[in-house]
Amino acid sequence: MNHLRSLSIPGTGSEKLCLLRFLPIMLSDCFSLADPPQGVLLLRKHLKISDIIMAFVIEKEWLSQLHLLIIELFEMVNELNAVKVKPKFHYLVHYPDLIAKYGPPRHYYTMRFEALHQYFKRLVGKTKNLINLTLTLATRFQKRQAYDLHQEEYYVRRSVISGSIQKIDSLSDDIAEAIRRCCPQIGNDENVYCSENVDIEGVKYKKGYILAWKLLGGCLEIPEFMQIKLCTEVRSKWFVYSSLLETHGFIDSLHAW
Repeated sequence: MNHLRSLSIPGTGSEKLCLLRFLPIMLSDCFSLADPPQGVLLLRKHLKISDIIMAFVIEKEWLSQLHLLIIELFEMVNELNAVKVKPKFHYLVHYPDLIAKYGPPRHYYTMRFEALHQYFKRLVGKTKNLINLTLTLATRFQKRQAYDLHQEEYYVRRSVISGSIQKIDSLSDDIAEAIRRCCPQIGNDENVYCSENVDIEGVKYKKGYILAWKLLGGCLEIPEFMQIKLCTEVRSKWFVYSSLLETHGFIDSLHAW
């Protein structure tokens, strides 16, 4: 409540972006989808702009749309509260030109480097050494990097939260059949490692998670979603078994499929 009184939202950049993305859905029962309030319209404009800026691939045709969205956002913000606008808000105007010159910002933005600040903040609290703090942080960080790079499995980049070893014939029929299609030579009595929570190459796969796994094509590029049922390691290869979900459409007021 104190954060709301001071008009600030705590959290990292990725956490705030996730909150803004889900906020219209969380508040959908409080307003009419046909006539959303001005704040929801402003938030929706923000999300449309961030969808283009944060995309891995940006088409040249999108830049004119991005420019119009930024102009509309400025007009809405000025109508609501022009006094509280910070100078760095002006940087948005230059994004279309920067993207045209240098490509998608994901390839050169600083968010990954900003995330490293949390490591150093935790390190200060643990060491409790404020004498020549910069030297302490640099030394500990370099030693940690040397230790990590010396590990043989450092580049595997895989972690399993929890799991168990099971035989093929003890699994459900649909998952066992899927494993046999992927590995025709596998036997029913062979063991596989099953887990409901796996982190592979920096991507977390957990039972119940819904992921967009492909685009159906066409001018709208409608995504097709899947819901994870189980993750299994079969002969040193990981497989994610899921059920396909039907995409009904895009709700513009919620900015969500």
